[in-house]
Amino acid sequence: MSQSGSPIGLFYLWRPDEPLPSLPRLPGVRFSHDDAEHDHDDETAPEQAAPPPAVRSYGAGVGRRTIALGEVSRERASIGELGIDVALPADHRYLWGFETLRDWRGRGVYPRLLQAILRQEQEDGATHCWIGHDVGNDASERGMLRAGFTAVARVDRLNDGTLALISLADDERATRCAHVFQLPLIST
Repeated sequence: MSQSGSPIGLFYLWRPDEPLPSLPRLPGVRFSHDDAEHDHDDETAPEQAAPPPAVRSYGAGVGRRTIALGEVSRERASIGELGIDVALPADHRYLWGFETLRDWRGRGVYPRLLQAILRQEQEDGATHCWIGHDVGNDASERGMLRAGFTAVARVDRLNDGTLALISLADDERATRCAHVFQLPLIST
């Protein structure tokens, strides 16, 4: 396998044993997920609650206006631009598809939405939350790091066209990333 290539993206990880950085509240901004309106109180709860959906949508809003959105996959990580489509371990999540309205960018909505997601997914049993971005997407990188994610591996497209991971963190995290996303881990 060719060891040289070009960087195309990065993977990040957050685990519940890592504290989330403290971020001040954004007055008037609320965070929710698509099945939040279906939560029941104890008196009306069915005997056995339905499992959360395979893909859960999260959002940030002000009043009735949605200002940011993102998705969490609980069963599969499908990253079309990389040709990755893998089953996730039961306690892993893949966060993707984030967008913040232009007039709300730069106000810290994205890292706070990420933290709201991490808290909810941890409550629902997640032990590993993965996210990624393309090389050069500095805004995504800043938001992910600010939210508490750790850069784990860089995705490179090798000269032969295949993908491989280059470790950016400790071996255990990089090895876990390679296993989850079914990509080889190479040394530089």
